[in-house]
Amino acid sequence: EAAVAVSYVCAKYGTDESTFILNIGSAAGAPNCSDEHVQSAERSELIGQWFIGNQLVDGDTKRTYYPDILYRHPFAEEGIETVSIVRRPDEMKQMIRMDASVNGGQKSGSSLKIRLCDMEAVGVYQAAVRFVGQHQMAFLKVVSDAGVDKRMTAEDLQHFFADSAEKICTWIEDVRTLSRSWKVEKVGAKEQEILQLLCDQTHASVTMRLQMEQLLRYCTLANIPYEEMIRGDLAEQTLCCRDRKEGKAYFEQLKERLLYQ
Repeated sequence: EAAVAVSYVCAKYGTDESTFILNIGSAAGAPNCSDEHVQSAERSELIGQWFIGNQLVDGDTKRTYYPDILYRHPFAEEGIETVSIVRRPDEMKQMIRMDASVNGGQKSGSSLKIRLCDMEAVGVYQAAVRFVGQHQMAFLKVVSDAGVDKRMTAEDLQHFFADSAEKICTWIEDVRTLSRSWKVEKVGAKEQEILQLLCDQTHASVTMRLQMEQLLRYCTLANIPYEEMIRGDLAEQTLCCRDRKEGKAYFEQLKERLLYQ
């Protein structure tokens, strides 16, 4: 239903570079420890916390998708598993590790800890990515329970939203302002020079080049200084990557430093 709704809205109203799709809702939170006493304590601490989904796992196929988080936000990040059947608390205890891959929609043997569980994020992503880029969507979830053993009420959810309404609304307004600017602001000469430098040094693929361009555009719009950092990395030879694998690792580190430090 979520996928159908997203497809309908995007098809009816159209999308462009300024479009931003936000999936906001509740999720169950899995414990992070095998000790029963610690599980109970941590479960209580998770409830009411808000998270941005940084990887989405299809609970049926185990395929993993990665939204491209190219914006600052005030929330912690977690992986989200989307399931078709509501999980009970005892089932949530077993949700510790999932197979995931750095290639969206592919399986691999690497292991990622997934602590959140919902019923629509993957569907929203699969529908949205047909209309907008991976950087034009976000998945914001509040932990409402540790697996539903009782029916959630509207009052329960209203309480969770009310507690963080100001923080959420402020962030949404920031994203909206930047998204509007995104449509009219293009990569300038300085950004093009830095972009080409990054691509040359990291052996960037076409996809990676597009991600780098989006990052530089965002940093420019958000007034995040990046040129000195990148040229400093080049001078210290930390930007001199031997192959595309090293280049990809450098780019992930660069995003982390620019967006979260």
